[in-house]
Amino acid sequence: ARAGETTPYAQTGYCQYIHISHLKIISEPTSSSDSAPINLQTKADYWRIVNCDVSWRSTTTGAGSLHAKAGGIAGNGESIRVYGNWIHDIYGDPTYNENNGCYIDGNLLCAQNFTMAFNCTKTITGGNGWQSYNSVASDTFRGIKMHHNWIEGTNKYGINIADNTKDGHWWANIVVDSGGYAIINQSATALQDIQVEYNTVYGWARVSTTLAAVGLTASPASGTSKFQNNIVAQAIGRANTGYSFFIQNNGTCTVSNNRWHDYSGNLAVKPAADAAGSYGTPTFVDYAVKDFRLAVGSACIDVGTAALTSVGLYDFLLAPRTVNATKDIGAMEKQ
Repeated sequence: ARAGETTPYAQTGYCQYIHISHLKIISEPTSSSDSAPINLQTKADYWRIVNCDVSWRSTTTGAGSLHAKAGGIAGNGESIRVYGNWIHDIYGDPTYNENNGCYIDGNLLCAQNFTMAFNCTKTITGGNGWQSYNSVASDTFRGIKMHHNWIEGTNKYGINIADNTKDGHWWANIVVDSGGYAIINQSATALQDIQVEYNTVYGWARVSTTLAAVGLTASPASGTSKFQNNIVAQAIGRANTGYSFFIQNNGTCTVSNNRWHDYSGNLAVKPAADAAGSYGTPTFVDYAVKDFRLAVGSACIDVGTAALTSVGLYDFLLAPRTVNATKDIGAMEKQ
């Protein structure tokens, strides 16, 4: 109906207040760019995407726009909520890594006040588990909240906080077996306030074997960003081919009180940038079957140093976040 417009995706006021729930959506394997199961495109304000099952087993490859580009859920708008979805088998061209689990972007404006919670994202063969990226809109991503998500088996990064992301909060997420960085902040936006805390990472550099678990690779001029109270553990059996725990080339992000461990022993000390951090096993209940609850005696119990906001009062399993007077670090509280 809008095909005759000069710029059909650069308008305002269209397609707002849409609710999509309890649908199974499978994108055609041979479809190309922007053929995501759910694509909000531009200014999809106040959408709710809840309890859906989405997949896109793309078989399209090639340079430019020939390969699949978007994600299981993609686009931008104001106050979008993405809750309880099963986002899986999002295939893509591994040469370009542009087909993601969830991808928020900018057109007229960047996505604002975007919340993604209680989702499971798994098997992303040509992209990131979650990504924010803008190269078009003149503003920045603001008010991002990402919590209580499981992200597993990405070809690129687990959580990719990329260009023009100014502020947000990432907590109580579990990131398993990412292809490169598990969590990376590449945004160079000034006055940045990106809080990454109380998450659990297990396994990284499965594909890009020289990359670190955590990267703070941009150089914002100023800000109050933090990476703290997270558990970062390399998977058992992962060979040491040049990877590391941490890479940082700027001093604008506070790194503090994280627990670092390599189950194969190739990395034997914590990163120097985390002066208050510690090295050693987190003592999960059973990391071999991905049970990342803390076992009795874990050094991660009752050592959290930062208070979560009122929206962060529950751990990954929605149990009370503080059992004793002090929080445990990582995504799960010992109950």
